Parts: sequence; C-alpha cells; structure tokens
Amino acid sequence: MRKITTQINHKLFLLFFIGLLLFNYPFLSLFSNRNELFNIPVLFVYLFAVWTFLIILYARFIEGWQKKNTGDA
Repeated sequence: MRKITTQINHKLFLLFFIGLLLFNYPFLSLFSNRNELFNIPVLFVYLFAVWTFLIILYARFIEGWQKKNTGDA
C-alpha cells in the first residue's frame, strides 16, 4: 500500500514538473507567432491542448491508483 502511494506521488510530481516546463518560456516562445489554425492563434491551441493532455494524464494516474487501492484491477 505504501509503495503504491509513493510511486503515484512520484509520477504525479513528474507530471507536474513536465507541466511547468511546457507552460514556461522556451515552449511558449515557439508558439507566440502570428500563425493561426482554424482562425485561432497557435499559442491558444497549444495552451489548451497541453492543458487538456495534462488533465487526462492526471485522471488516468488517479484512476489507476484508485483501482489498485480498492482491488478492482
């Protein structure tokens, strides 16, 4: 039980750190041009795509942890 919780904490921390990197200067500057995708600035598309991707990954980690924790695997 303790080992699973520690592994999930490490994965969630790593995912948080990846999110910090993706929402910081080097990556945001790649998309801060005036290009558009379907009349939406590329920067907005990037921000919402990364945000959605991170939320989905967080949900998958938490669901997997809950299944292992309750024994429904």
